[in-house]
Amino acid sequence: MSRSGPIVIVEDDRDDQFIMEKIFQGMGVPNQRVYFTSCDDAFTYLQTTMVQPCIIISDVNLPRQSGIEFKRQIDQ
Repeated sequence: MSRSGPIVIVEDDRDDQFIMEKIFQGMGVPNQRVYFTSCDDAFTYLQTTMVQPCIIISDVNLPRQSGIEFKRQIDQ
C-alpha cells in the first residue's frame, strides 16, 4: 500500500461515484481517484499500472463479478 498512490474505486452506479467523489473532496483527500464500473477493467488496470494504489474500494453487488470475487482474484 502506498499512501500517496491513487484510490481505486469499483462502482457501477454513476450517482454513487459522484457522491463518493464529493466526500473525498470534502475531506480534503489529495490522492487521485480512479473509477471503474467493472471488476474486469479495474483488474486490468491493477495488472498494468506501475503505481501502487493507496486503497481499493469495491461495490459488492456488481454485474458479472462481485466485489468479494474481485478481492479473491486480487489475492491470487
